[in-house]
Amino acid sequence: MYSKKIAILAIAATLSVGFVGCKHKVAPVPYDTYPEGGIGSTGAAGGSVDGQDIFTDAIGPGGERPEGAGEYGVFQPIYFDFESSAIKTSERSKLMQAAEDLKRNPSYRLVLEGHCDWRGTAEYNLALGDRRASAVRSYLETLGISASSLDVTSKGDQEAIEGGSAADMSRDRRVELVLYR
Repeated sequence: MYSKKIAILAIAATLSVGFVGCKHKVAPVPYDTYPEGGIGSTGAAGGSVDGQDIFTDAIGPGGERPEGAGEYGVFQPIYFDFESSAIKTSERSKLMQAAEDLKRNPSYRLVLEGHCDWRGTAEYNLALGDRRASAVRSYLETLGISASSLDVTSKGDQEAIEGGSAADMSRDRRVELVLYR
């Protein structure tokens, strides 16, 4: 009985630390709301995959940074299959270009946020989001990115569209790559 209470308190404390840690983080601006031009417009390295920018910057067209923006920008998300943390071949080119940009800008840090669709328990989805973000971290490390410049977090299904369509769920199964200075 006593050990059961300790186990429950330990789980509650672990979960609350994760939520408290996220409390002060500035939410990234969605990829499709950034201005055209990518980070090349500010003199930093930029890239494209299949003719599309893989990175856009959080600095506005007049050079101003949005109020409260702690992040520098985001790369395009890496999408995953249902209940999978394996990086699809079609997504690897995005990571290769992100790695090249990070190598040219070694002062930047990358936060890898794992996301899931609404199906599954909260615990399962947090673990799956962590596995997805960790898989992206491992892949970036094989491309020469230092582990010290990569942070992993899981949001599980916290931002998923509950009861969403198949298309909604496929967009929810992702890792967001958020760049910080």
